[in-house]
Amino acid sequence: TTGWTSRSLNPAGVMGGAYAGYNYQLSPNFVLGVEGDFKGSPSSADFYSQAFDVTPRVQQNWLAALNGRVGVAFDRALFYAIGGAASGQGSVTVTPGLLLFPASLQPISRTANLSGWDVGAGFEYAFDPHWLGRLEYRYYDFGSFNASNVGAYLPLHLHTSVNTVRAGFA
Repeated sequence: TTGWTSRSLNPAGVMGGAYAGYNYQLSPNFVLGVEGDFKGSPSSADFYSQAFDVTPRVQQNWLAALNGRVGVAFDRALFYAIGGAASGQGSVTVTPGLLLFPASLQPISRTANLSGWDVGAGFEYAFDPHWLGRLEYRYYDFGSFNASNVGAYLPLHLHTSVNTVRAGFA
């Protein structure tokens, strides 16, 4: 927004969650499926703005998605593409400095539930008829998030996207 410079923050963290879905094998090598997942992801990043004497902290709280999958199977291996609708929750906390603000001014937080889309690709391997492992990359895009109404501070305008690399077992 006016007066702010653009910053790209790269929070990193470990997430955990669950997924469930259904696959249908159309032919010996072609697979269609649907899948839903939910992941807790408490990753965050912050920076200090000397010009405005504030420290904004951006946090990703959770991610969820409902996706279609299309894949090609070779024996016990499945290579697939995945994509669909995604949702998530993000938070922004602005902490005042002591140069421009009184010491009594408290940090202000805003949380937003975001909706968008995701797309990715992955690999699954069936160790036996009952167990499989997977490795997957997923990109989430939630568009813009306006953190306005933040009292004495200027509003923040955020564009939120998330990249994940995941390992899973089922």
